[in-house]
Amino acid sequence: VTGRLNFDSDNYIDCNNTADTLEIFLGGGQVGEFGTGFLKLLDSKTLQIGTGSDLQIDHNGSDSTILNQTGNLRVRNAGEFQVTKSSTENMLIAKPDGAVELYYDNVCTLKTASNGVHLNDSLFIADSDKAYFGTGNDLEIFHNGSHSYISNVGTGALVIEAGTDTYNNAAVLRSNDCVELYYDGTKKFET
Repeated sequence: VTGRLNFDSDNYIDCNNTADTLEIFLGGGQVGEFGTGFLKLLDSKTLQIGTGSDLQIDHNGSDSTILNQTGNLRVRNAGEFQVTKSSTENMLIAKPDGAVELYYDNVCTLKTASNGVHLNDSLFIADSDKAYFGTGNDLEIFHNGSHSYISNVGTGALVIEAGTDTYNNAAVLRSNDCVELYYDGTKKFET
């Protein structure tokens, strides 16, 4: 089949036998085409889905955008969900009922696990930003740009333990109270 299906002089579908496509023209300009196994929209044309154009997908020639304007955007997949730079360079992998892995330059640097989060590299925290531990942020570790701090701001004492077989106190520092020093689990000094 050859020829053109005209709706009016500016809106028509053209059959391109050379490329085996149907080219779509609206307002006098081509907006896209149908081919065997594909629908193509040209640059800066938006695919709108939903009665209120709630989901929009477009490409402006440089960047691609997925815009969801109503509710949540959910991606469902039976296997792994992967974000890759190419077929050989991972950026993010989410495994069903398993880990979520973040990659830097195709090297896994952070991974979730059933027992917490695993870092495969260093953790960098900027000056004056704090790492908090405990439900009530009871322990703080931070560097203010000049000095480093380990602060026990919650209840109880700050205990430093040594040993691998049993927990042996090395030092116990009590807020507004004493400091206890231990040797082989036995208190040797107290202020």
